[in-house]
Amino acid sequence: MQGVKSGSDGLGAAGGFAKSEMYRLALPPEVADIEAKINANPVLRAALKPQLEQLKVKLNEGAERAAAKSFPIFKQAVVGMSVRDAMGILQGGTGSATRYLRAETEQPLQAAFRPVVQAALDEVQLASYWEPVAKAINQNKRLLGRTEDIQTDLVAYVNQKATDALFTEIALEEDRIRQDPLKRGTELLRRVFGTAR
Repeated sequence: MQGVKSGSDGLGAAGGFAKSEMYRLALPPEVADIEAKINANPVLRAALKPQLEQLKVKLNEGAERAAAKSFPIFKQAVVGMSVRDAMGILQGGTGSATRYLRAETEQPLQAAFRPVVQAALDEVQLASYWEPVAKAINQNKRLLGRTEDIQTDLVAYVNQKATDALFTEIALEEDRIRQDPLKRGTELLRRVFGTAR
């Protein structure tokens, strides 16, 4: 739980995604693929570049707000773990806790996390930034080399990116806990991790 809390706190802080080279959210792939074409067209660049930049800001703010609310969802998933599972994790070596958590909880976590992500994106009013961009792209799709309208599920996109980032942070914290006795926290953790060496 220490790794989960650390990941949730770090990514959920202001700038947890936006200021991170590792986790900063880019535009959804459908938009990122045509961003260069938008920038190459003076009219579209003038109309859409500021909106695209604001969209990136709001995507990252939404991911940060969602991550800040993720700990109870992860905690609920971990509480149901059996002693056998816990011992298997401890004896499984580097990354075993993260692998277990991801294998056992990723799909239910994303389902539980979706309304949290939706609420976070609503809080930052993402739709008011996304809808004009999508409309302008769709109106100019032939000019941009597209044949179909963009219909991106931004909640699913942010949900996946935020979940991936949280699991990565959990893995990094797990490694730190296993390698550094001071990071293990309680006497119980020290004893349990000590037997796993």
